[in-house]
Amino acid sequence: MLPKTTTHVANQPRLGHANAESARTLLGTVPVESDGSAYFRAPARKPVYFQAVDEAGHAVQTMRSITYLQPGERRSCLGCHEPFGTIASRNNIQATTRPPSRIEPGPDGTRPMSYPLLVQPILDRHCVTCHKAGKSVPILTGEPTQTFTRSYEALREYVRWYEWGGESIQEIGTRPGHSGADESRLLKVLTDKTHAKDVSLPPEDNLRLCIWLDSNVPFYGTYEKETQLAQKAGQAVSPPMGQSGSPIE
Repeated sequence: MLPKTTTHVANQPRLGHANAESARTLLGTVPVESDGSAYFRAPARKPVYFQAVDEAGHAVQTMRSITYLQPGERRSCLGCHEPFGTIASRNNIQATTRPPSRIEPGPDGTRPMSYPLLVQPILDRHCVTCHKAGKSVPILTGEPTQTFTRSYEALREYVRWYEWGGESIQEIGTRPGHSGADESRLLKVLTDKTHAKDVSLPPEDNLRLCIWLDSNVPFYGTYEKETQLAQKAGQAVSPPMGQSGSPIE
């Protein structure tokens, strides 16, 4: 989660479809062992939250709170419903029999999140031949609108997200099988051969869509006007700077 310093008003500026949204950057992924354990290095002094992801790239569970680590600190957890202060025993935990994993970064458009870099290239490769101006279908080209782009606004009815408000998937928690990727119509449409008989997304493009859908379908990953304009134009930008002056990534 990226800290906001531009304004105290939740929806100024808008980051995407979701109400009262926070900007995000995807640090990346780490492996999970067959017993469910994971052991990895995480960045210090960053507000981090975690998702458990299945083999299809869908989020199974998403933390609804953030975690901070100090330099050199080690933390362990059992889950959300054990007694406070309980830590996991190191005995017979597969992940602790090896060195800690290093986070594997995600694709372009995830540091910070950027719809024009993460999602629009997929639409350009597979969709815009049919989904363009002059046809009675959703327009999936990347021309800018007042706030976002034509394709982002056209996909609104095909995606679901969490928010404080009436359009939320569910406000109070996440449930397996009901994440953004699970609940959104977009992936179902892309696998429906009556609609897209000639469309077959490669695994890396399918994963990009899952990352976007499970990250709450953001358009921007920054709060500043200048960097939002750069993202809207399809340019890569750096994450916001932390108190130490280093990028928050």
